[in-house]
Amino acid sequence: MTDEIWNQKKLEQLISMQAEESINLDFKDGRALGISDNQKFAICKHVSAFANSDGGTIIYGLSEINHKASSLSPIDGTVLTKEWLENVITSGIQQKIEDLIIEPVRLDGCIEKTVYVVKVPVSHRAPHMVKGAFYKRYNFKSVPMEEYEVRHTYGRKQKVILENKQVHMAISNLKTWQTDNFFLFTVDYHLKNIGNSVAESYRLRCELPNFVELDYKFPTGKDYSFIVNKPNVFVSQKNSILLFPEEDINALHFTFKVAENNIDIIKGLQLKTILYTDHGNSNFTHNIGKVGLGLIERAKLLTNIDDSNINKVS
Repeated sequence: MTDEIWNQKKLEQLISMQAEESINLDFKDGRALGISDNQKFAICKHVSAFANSDGGTIIYGLSEINHKASSLSPIDGTVLTKEWLENVITSGIQQKIEDLIIEPVRLDGCIEKTVYVVKVPVSHRAPHMVKGAFYKRYNFKSVPMEEYEVRHTYGRKQKVILENKQVHMAISNLKTWQTDNFFLFTVDYHLKNIGNSVAESYRLRCELPNFVELDYKFPTGKDYSFIVNKPNVFVSQKNSILLFPEEDINALHFTFKVAENNIDIIKGLQLKTILYTDHGNSNFTHNIGKVGLGLIERAKLLTNIDDSNINKVS
């Protein structure tokens, strides 16, 4: 629920539906926010419990009966401000929870009637501590963690997180395409390890339309695996290269040709990829046809220009 946009209508829908609390959703009466030490401790305990568990959303200003949304109980946002709540959370929880979002919802546009929606991500800096103790979500509650659970959560810090960094495209025969009567494209697919552990086991698989006219070429020195299954061709590297934290690599390189009199063939051409890792799979789609047509248009307009000046990233 951390990516949802909240407003008054959505809050009222929770009440009309009698939405129920869960391990990822918690309703708090507006009176739960306050300046006393006990209230500040409770705020930090609940927020840290979400971060130490599976993340989720805490709504301050939405009362519940028997764990079901029952009524709005707004907070005076001129007294207990968003900045005040951020400071309570930041100062009361060790370590800082990255990417935490506090979204104020002003009922009827009135700041004196505010509901705070706190979006807590799954934290890879867990476990987070409050006054010397660690908490987790259990059913509808925030409860102390067992010692073995704390040790297990520390393990989340050592994680490989691979992301699709970008796809580079360029016309490599920029100065000779008129005499060649075709455009020769190079495509480079980059991956980056944004985690804090070495990536050892992963595999990138790409899917392309099996157009003979495009004449795909892959480096002979690379250990690629090919599967031709009309109307598509699937390509992947057989062996992973160790990828250290913050390091990026060119995981896939290939070329293809587009005849000058047949450039419409790449309209809608898409490069689809699946990245397989120990932590799950990620799917990406890149409209390389659109980028290619843009490069062709620029190549026709520009003359006597260095290749690097018209390279484009999708």
